[in-house]
Amino acid sequence: MRWREIVKENSAYDSAAGISPTGKKGKFHKHHDDVIPGVTRYPDTPAHYYNMYRFGVHMARSPSDQDMSPAGPTANEMVTLAYSQADLDIIKNSAKAFGFKGSQVTKHGSREPNDTYVQSPVANWSKK
Repeated sequence: MRWREIVKENSAYDSAAGISPTGKKGKFHKHHDDVIPGVTRYPDTPAHYYNMYRFGVHMARSPSDQDMSPAGPTANEMVTLAYSQADLDIIKNSAKAFGFKGSQVTKHGSREPNDTYVQSPVANWSKK
């Protein structure tokens, strides 16, 4: 049996790439076109999940005007965080093994902001 007999063009559509195995762009089935209003593609934008995330965050604050960088403080870079020295040691060991050069963005150690409420709202805590 030949490959093209096993997989039909319309069933092997690659939605991530937007093309079928033959190199043709796919189209929505009429049923989907009828029930999903206002679908807009952005083919000239980077296809990276971080960009999609930042776009969503910006939309969540709309329609108000806002000043927001599309890149943010870490852009499309891998980010790690260490709550303890053991976490930091693990991260450094793996980064060394992979040849990754990191650049520290925030200070080590977690500190509560001054406006954090530190007293329990429960008056008399009962262990019952």
